[in-house]
Parts: sequence; C-alpha cells; structure tokens
Amino acid sequence: MKDLLGILNFLSAICAFSAAMCWLKVALVSLPATMGLTVDMTNFDWLTKPVLEQANWNKRAAYFAVAAAVLQGLVAASDLV
Repeated sequence: MKDLLGILNFLSAICAFSAAMCWLKVALVSLPATMGLTVDMTNFDWLTKPVLEQANWNKRAAYFAVAAAVLQGLVAASDLV
C-alpha cells in the first residue's frame, strides 16, 4: 500500500509541476499593446490569437491542477482507511 501511495504522490507532484509550467507559459505569452495601421481595421487576429493561446494553456493547466488535487484526495482517503 505504501508503494501505491508513493506512486500517487509522485504523479500528483508531476501534475502540479505541469500545471505550474502551463501557467508560466500563459504568463509569457505577449499581448500586443497596439495594432499597426492596416487597411482592414475590423481584423482582430492580432489580439485574438495570443488571447486564444493563453486560454488554451490556461485550460491545460487547470486540467493538470485538477488531476493533482484528485490524486492528493486519493492519498488522503487511503490514509483514513
């Protein structure tokens, strides 16, 4: 049983580290402050692409954080048994 708890703790640490790395990636995505003058002023790809990239990395980080929490919940529940 202790081996299983060690594996669950290790997997939880990996998930937490992965979540932190994804959130670091979110923080490092640069958003443009201004847009250069173009003919088509209704094209917002210059803003939506970085925001969408941030949203995708944030979603991945949230999944990893949930996985880490579930694994830690399993470890805590096994201590109660």
